[in-house]
Amino acid sequence: MTKRLCWLLGLWLGCWYGLPAQKIQSLQLGTGTSYYYGDLSDGLETVWLRPSLSLQYEHMFSPHWSLRAGGSLMQVGGSDLGSSLESRQRRALQFRNTLTELSLTGVFTLIQDRSYRIRWKKQFYLSPYFFAGLTGFFHQPRAPQDGNWVRLQPLGTEGQFLGLNNEPGSYNLFQIALPFGLGIRTRLNRDIGLGLELGYRYLFTDYLDDVSTMYPDRQQVLEKNGAQAAYFSNPSGQDYPAGSPRGNPESLDSYVVFQLNFIYYIRR
Repeated sequence: MTKRLCWLLGLWLGCWYGLPAQKIQSLQLGTGTSYYYGDLSDGLETVWLRPSLSLQYEHMFSPHWSLRAGGSLMQVGGSDLGSSLESRQRRALQFRNTLTELSLTGVFTLIQDRSYRIRWKKQFYLSPYFFAGLTGFFHQPRAPQDGNWVRLQPLGTEGQFLGLNNEPGSYNLFQIALPFGLGIRTRLNRDIGLGLELGYRYLFTDYLDDVSTMYPDRQQVLEKNGAQAAYFSNPSGQDYPAGSPRGNPESLDSYVVFQLNFIYYIRR
């Protein structure tokens, strides 16, 4: 009995003080690029790649499973003006949007991360992993006018606030997304690691770009919401009758994030 108690005490002390490689927590600083897919994009338009930045905390529960929480700041954008499609060039819509994310994701490491071993070995290795979870984000689409970027959501560019197009009201600036993706990482030493990660955000909104349904009656928008709302509803100057397609409500918006992560494994 005494031997067993001594052994348990020694194991407990070893876990907290004597096993420097058992670093099951880490902080991760990520930097990279983000890209939007929606009504104002044609495949990959590299001119609209925008910066992203993230800070995350990860806790490993086993050699293969961990939980990650953190926040991200990124920008997305798109424009009809550089499109190869004549119909989009005539439409002449454009936007940019800054996103602030808060995420909670589960991570499955395919090959055991050596940060979870009892002794650190100076061997190069790669640990591929997959992740999925839940994201809440704030956004605010804007468009340019006379050198200023004007907030679009309060204007009701598709007849919101007017009872047009069967719209009950404006879209919410706080949204939920499902993030998932894959990555690969390695440790440079006992404390530092690097990783590459590609993530996709499945959204439940079509208004990341403020474009979704149909053109409202321009005169009604002008009378009730003002000249600025009427301008951003149809900045092209083309004659689009009320009810003609402005976007595609059948296809929701989305965005992808590609990042380089700098990882610091926290000492006990």
